[in-house]
Amino acid sequence: MNEKKGLNNTIMFTIIIILLLIIITQVYYMNSQKTVINSSTDLEVNEEINSEKNAKDITITIITDERCGSNCDTSPIITQLKQIPVLTNINIIELDYSDKKAKQTLKENNITKLPAVLFNTKEIPEISQYLKEVNNNLYSLEI
Repeated sequence: MNEKKGLNNTIMFTIIIILLLIIITQVYYMNSQKTVINSSTDLEVNEEINSEKNAKDITITIITDERCGSNCDTSPIITQLKQIPVLTNINIIELDYSDKKAKQTLKENNITKLPAVLFNTKEIPEISQYLKEVNNNLYSLEI
């Protein structure tokens, strides 16, 4: 009878140990998942911060000619560019050909066609293959 009681105690002790191991494993697993989720969230927040920072550093200068009418309408291009995540909050400068600064920019960079869409960086992966350097740190979007 004492042997049965000792055997029952050993079985109960073994079951308790196994249950504790399962619980400890589950707690560890849940905490490691939380860490992965937090790391992922941190990365997304960092990407958003970097994206916003980069967007503030990017300037697009658009030169058109009001006499050109709808042939030089750049609003569809601007809409498409703003769909690129890094360009959602970009600084856009719009100039008309009649403006002195527009003429100077066109002449200095040997640009002969309008509309001209000029970027101060080529570091925009989504469109970099369409940007042609016209001067140091000035790139023209080939339309």
